[in-house]
Amino acid sequence: MPATPLAGCAAWFAIGIALSIAPASASEDAGRCQFMVSCGTCHTAEAGALHRQGPNLHGNFGRKSGQVANFKRSDAFANPNLVWDEPTLEKRIEDSGVMLPGTNMAYRQRDPEKRRLAIPYLESLKPQVWRLKWQKPFTA
Repeated sequence: MPATPLAGCAAWFAIGIALSIAPASASEDAGRCQFMVSCGTCHTAEAGALHRQGPNLHGNFGRKSGQVANFKRSDAFANPNLVWDEPTLEKRIEDSGVMLPGTNMAYRQRDPEKRRLAIPYLESLKPQVWRLKWQKPFTA
């Protein structure tokens, strides 16, 4: 039976979908796996996912603390100078109670390699800001 243009389009579409959902790299996949093992019980990290015991962390990297919508947080997160960047997350994940006393999160990840996998994964979840070439740059 001769191939039809529709079959060719369907094949390219399937390849495009497969590439779009595949991890960007082995390290991103390892980071996602580490996040799921270490953090996924209490947190989600998908755009639009519901909160669990902890907030959805999608798009939190680089933001000030206490900015997650529809999540009741403790007063410890009211510090306007706390930004979720690599050094802050490193301290928070290493020992959450020491870094921010008075929060509900009781977690310690003493293994620096596991932290080095999870933090770049969280950074990769920053919202994408699309713009046309002629538009001025802006940040989310």
